[in-house]
Amino acid sequence: MHVFLYKNLQPFFKFTLPPVQIEVEEAEVWEKLNSGKYDTKTGYEELFRLREQNKQLTIRSYELLSLTEKDEIAEFIELRKSTPLLCQVCVRFLLLT
Repeated sequence: MHVFLYKNLQPFFKFTLPPVQIEVEEAEVWEKLNSGKYDTKTGYEELFRLREQNKQLTIRSYELLSLTEKDEIAEFIELRKSTPLLCQVCVRFLLLT
């Protein structure tokens, strides 16, 4: 996570915080999608189940769960299943004095 602090519209300070931990179950679902153990329907259902259990998911999983069309879901998974699962957050503060 990056925290940027601006003072008088100028960069003032940058903090770098440790990355947010990803839920183990979510990482397992994406790994099984990548290896072919899960088809798109099963992967979607597992991520939906995790969301219903109030697990903190990554933006990628929330984006997937926002899709409704089967072909959109399949395309989304195919494009992203082999990329590393990260949870990056960027926060900016503007201090006006």
